[in-house]
Amino acid sequence: MILKKDDLLKCLGGSNTLAVAALVGGVITFLIGFFDGLTRPYKCR
Repeated sequence: MILKKDDLLKCLGGSNTLAVAALVGGVITFLIGFFDGLTRPYKCR
């Protein structure tokens, strides 16, 4: 099946959901590290 230009513009891939999942995971990891640093600060050795 060959897609025409109109059909290609209507196609929605999974890359958007993957990008959103990576962004949410990064924000959650940052927040965990941030609050962990506030509650248990370690001095540099």
